[in-house]
Amino acid sequence: MNKKALLAGAIAISSLIALSSCNGRDYEITWAYTFEDAYSLFKNFFAKTFEHTNMEVSIQRTKDFYVDPETKKWGKEESEEIEEILGDSSHRYNKDGSKEDWAFVTDEGQKIVATQKTIVLDDGTTSKEQTYRSDGASYQSSYKSYLKQLNFFEAIANEAASTGKTPEEVGGFDSVEWTAHQKCTNYSDGKREHWEEYDCMLVKHDEGDDDLGDIIYNISAVFFGDEGLVQSCSFSHDNYENGAYCGIERFTLEFKYNNVDDIDLPDISGWESENE
Repeated sequence: MNKKALLAGAIAISSLIALSSCNGRDYEITWAYTFEDAYSLFKNFFAKTFEHTNMEVSIQRTKDFYVDPETKKWGKEESEEIEEILGDSSHRYNKDGSKEDWAFVTDEGQKIVATQKTIVLDDGTTSKEQTYRSDGASYQSSYKSYLKQLNFFEAIANEAASTGKTPEEVGGFDSVEWTAHQKCTNYSDGKREHWEEYDCMLVKHDEGDDDLGDIIYNISAVFFGDEGLVQSCSFSHDNYENGAYCGIERFTLEFKYNNVDDIDLPDISGWESENE
């Protein structure tokens, strides 16, 4: 059994129990144990966040992976990115300055995705690699890219629908261990405080193992107030190659709203087109 998954699950459950200690008059919890019901709760919880068009998303990513599967030697990758969204434009960039992506619509209605990479040359100097694509599919993939990265439910559901496979077959999990959407309203000194939390764990059980099993997908998100805009979210998923476990990827997302005044779009007149 994957012991690191068990530990992660224990932490997640402890968090859920702690937040379930609602001292107010109003408390509600909705459980789901099927993929379809868990996805429905997910969509409802994130609906206003996914629709919002003035926001900044901080995305921290950690990937642990086997450098050598034979010796079980581990490697680690870490990165931090920011995505700014304003109207129908978005700008995502690495904090280290190595890459920037813009998705925007021109005044003529042309959908553009522009990418600038900073390349370090052998002599220590840097060079800019600037390319762009002008097609709707590329725009849809790049605009609000945090959403596509986070919404594993949609990716699994779409592949299941197109292939005829079950969500479990596509996602590599056996069951929805549990899903909970909690709502709590506290009243103290005449003040009202409201929060909501979404938690979900998709698990693969080892044959003959009565323990929790391996957590394939694990997500937890929370917002405070009545606007329904997620403030923070943690998400992790196991990676497999040819059916063998090869590592885990973790994301922490922090959201800020109505703070993007402008996105400085690039002049791509001299950039290289990737359209065939």
